Amino acid sequence: SPLVGQKITLTFDIENRGDKPITGVSVGADDLATSGFEPFSSQAYKEIGDIPGNGKRTVSMSFKVGQNAAEGLNALTLGCKFTDSKANKQSVTSTAYILDVINDSNSKPKIIVSDFGVGDEELKASSTFPFNFTLKNTHTTKAAKNIKVTISQADNIFSAAKGTNTFYIDRMNSGEEIQNSIDLKVKSDVKTGAYELEVKLEYEYDNMSKTDQEAGGVTETNKLKLQAVENIRTDIQNVQVSMDGDMAYANQSNTLSFNIINMGKSALENVTFSIEGDFKLESGNSSYYGTLQPGTPEMYEVQVIPQTSGMCSGTIVMKFENSNGDLEEYRHEFSDIMVGEMPEGGDFMGGDMYDPGMPSFNPEEQADVKKDILPVWAFVLIQVAILVIFIPVVRMIMIKAYKKKHEDDEGL
Repeated sequence: SPLVGQKITLTFDIENRGDKPITGVSVGADDLATSGFEPFSSQAYKEIGDIPGNGKRTVSMSFKVGQNAAEGLNALTLGCKFTDSKANKQSVTSTAYILDVINDSNSKPKIIVSDFGVGDEELKASSTFPFNFTLKNTHTTKAAKNIKVTISQADNIFSAAKGTNTFYIDRMNSGEEIQNSIDLKVKSDVKTGAYELEVKLEYEYDNMSKTDQEAGGVTETNKLKLQAVENIRTDIQNVQVSMDGDMAYANQSNTLSFNIINMGKSALENVTFSIEGDFKLESGNSSYYGTLQPGTPEMYEVQVIPQTSGMCSGTIVMKFENSNGDLEEYRHEFSDIMVGEMPEGGDFMGGDMYDPGMPSFNPEEQADVKKDILPVWAFVLIQVAILVIFIPVVRMIMIKAYKKKHEDDEGL
């Protein structure tokens, strides 16, 4: 890959395939004016001398890659002059191909991000991480100068944790690498996913082209992908344990109910619940819920069996897969759940629920109470007195009503 201005050395063989010797052999480039290559001496041809029949000579010649050499493949025509055995002047030509010529006289430096890293931790929402990156000037001869580096993300998913997101480099020589680092913060409400981070480079170089001068220099943008992880936020509230809405009882099936809410941005998959402490699930080790969508509180009920009575406590263990498919766990502790002791026999309405402190009911005893309050003869006298008083009063009221009615008729 020869560069413009560099020296190249071309080595080749000249072979006499005839039986007779040839004399006055010379060799050189025939098209230097148009090939883009230049000689190192004023003599266009190099004297080789004589070559015997079926003989061979190895020749080396040096040239300079000129300013007009094309990028990539170039052809150089070699000519050989000699005198044959009959004293006749002869000449032959052959083409040599020069590969991968680099003409950077009008090219410009190119700076790339050759390597980067973000440490060992996940880029979780609201977290801060070091963004370490290496810049390299890939040009083989030209330096870049007055370099401005800007780190940005279109939606501010990643932003400078403190200070500015821009810094400066005075100069980068050809092939030079410079390591840099900046602390970035992940947006608090980010949704899990890969986001594009831009490393924008603005710089100048010596002998800038007219186009770059008018543009104020060169602008390059390197785009990288960083994986951000949302902050999984779940909550469990209003934990209650009851039997048909009443007090819970030990060693019996009771309903455990609670509200759950996914306060993140993504759905939680394959959610299951288990319980630890003074309770156990009636159905086994865990209860499958499914997918918990973000944003809306949901109520969940599951049957549990208290293992003891009194003030009980426990822990609801929620397991799920996050948006990356990783298994996570959330634990919620609850306490002050009153659990009663189920009486032997287990009948709420039967004699087994009798409380000796409550008064009993006996019909015969109630009859005796009535007898002690009012004797029979007194009860009869009271009834007779009521009749004696009530009948005359009613009769008098009826007579008055009759007379009044007849007086009204005669008046008409």
